[in-house]
Amino acid sequence: MAMGRPSVFGADKKEWACVLARLGLSRREMAEHLGVAESTIRYALAHDESFADEFAAAQGADRKSVV
Repeated sequence: MAMGRPSVFGADKKEWACVLARLGLSRREMAEHLGVAESTIRYALAHDESFADEFAAAQGADRKSVV
């Protein structure tokens, strides 16, 4: 079992990202509020399908437009 560095963008921050998306914040603003780089959010959207779906729903868009 491969073990890497723990993610700085865990389930709690993903949930908050969706809340902030519902409020209309940009990814840059979300990253600032969550204490992560904007690229961390982009990476999570590209590699976590369920998060991408939830994030898209929070923004009122389809998943293809957020990844």
